[in-house]
Amino acid sequence: MMRWTSWLAAVAAVAAAIGLPGQALCADGRGTDERGERKAEKQALDEAVERAHRELWRRFIDPAWHTFYNHAGIDGAVILPTAEECRTDKPNALSWDISISDGAMFGGLYMEAAIHRWMITKQPEDREKARRVAAGLMKLASVGQTKGFIARGLTADGSAHYALSSNDQTLPWLYGMWRYVRSDIPDERERREAKAKILEVVEALHRHGWRVPGDRPPFDYFGSFADFGWSGAPRLLFLLKMAADVSGGQGGRSSIARRSPKRPRRARRVGWRPAKKAWFPR
Repeated sequence: MMRWTSWLAAVAAVAAAIGLPGQALCADGRGTDERGERKAEKQALDEAVERAHRELWRRFIDPAWHTFYNHAGIDGAVILPTAEECRTDKPNALSWDISISDGAMFGGLYMEAAIHRWMITKQPEDREKARRVAAGLMKLASVGQTKGFIARGLTADGSAHYALSSNDQTLPWLYGMWRYVRSDIPDERERREAKAKILEVVEALHRHGWRVPGDRPPFDYFGSFADFGWSGAPRLLFLLKMAADVSGGQGGRSSIARRSPKRPRRARRVGWRPAKKAWFPR
């Protein structure tokens, strides 16, 4: 394990390499100069963040459906598949390597940043942008014919989509929507509808044995939350605790956790116990 002194030295080296201002007072009394430099660095960083924010909304978010693109031209131009290409799964059922491959993943993860931005600025326009991202995520969870299916993205008609999702799409979607309903951004109707959709997805995943369903034949599943490896176990744990938090532990929905896969024998032998302390961020 790295000693804490070594860790501090490593942090200092990284800060120096990327040009972060120094935190210590220099021996020759240049503290005032350094404070000025830090202020200038902060201003430059704030300006860079704002430019990135504007560019993201100019180029990478669908203006109609508020879903995320994987890539776009410098001028904002995006090449979208046709509805027929989506229905026939061209170039592939996962929509890999085209512009609408990861809308649920990017939107769910970006929701965290959108919420923090609004908490800092309290600007109505930032609140509205978070609500638009949530609307896009809700649409991705509603266009399929299979409950529990989260579409990766949408084409121009707002409904055509590729047949397969994945756990890499579903978990960020759940995380983003969970953070949204726990924030002060949605109104009561939006919060109620988002909670209902979250629980619908979780219950559907449970019915599918924690496998992620596809939306049409010949594809059935792609990805799973059921394995106890390094990838599946923490995802399923989060999914169950998140669902219990959203449901408030009421009704049949709170029993999802009791019906989760049994812990492996080795975990029982070493005395594994579930954590009792709540860890949800406020």
